[in-house]
Amino acid sequence: MLWDFICRDTYAQSHLNKTSQRAGHAAELAQRQKIGHHSNRADHFVFIPVTVEALDVFGKSGIDFIKKVGSKITEATNEKRATE
Repeated sequence: MLWDFICRDTYAQSHLNKTSQRAGHAAELAQRQKIGHHSNRADHFVFIPVTVEALDVFGKSGIDFIKKVGSKITEATNEKRATE
């Protein structure tokens, strides 16, 4: 498995036009860019881009991954706050 984490600044001038209209835009853009960047590794790895904006908005694939790992930790340890 290969994962790549990036945090984009919600208020960066390059993102502000879109992030002011829709929360999560910068995270979604970063997610698409990371998928493209790692596309040559798709035959050898399961790739999961974990993207987030500075205001705590996650890209879908990243939050899905965190929830899945958290649920596995909860199952193994009975720790209910594993995804927090």
